[in-house]
Amino acid sequence: MRKLGGTTLRSVGHVGRLSEIADNDAENIDARAMLAELHTDTLILIVALKTAKRLADESGDNASSGIIDTWTDEAEQRAWFINASLG
Repeated sequence: MRKLGGTTLRSVGHVGRLSEIADNDAENIDARAMLAELHTDTLILIVALKTAKRLADESGDNASSGIIDTWTDEAEQRAWFINASLG
């Protein structure tokens, strides 16, 4: 991030404030609801990865762009699998 002129994450609290995925501190959650939440969270991750890819491409950061491609492919595969499991 600093190489590209941005700022880095500074603390756990900073990560929490930037997170688009909400915590779930419920003591009891059934398996189906857990999978549904995981599917939703994975879809949010995919959107964030695609945004990061666009920013990396705009910055000419080919190395990050390639890594993000791999992460996006893996997340899309997980989303498909989770959705199929909810069937």
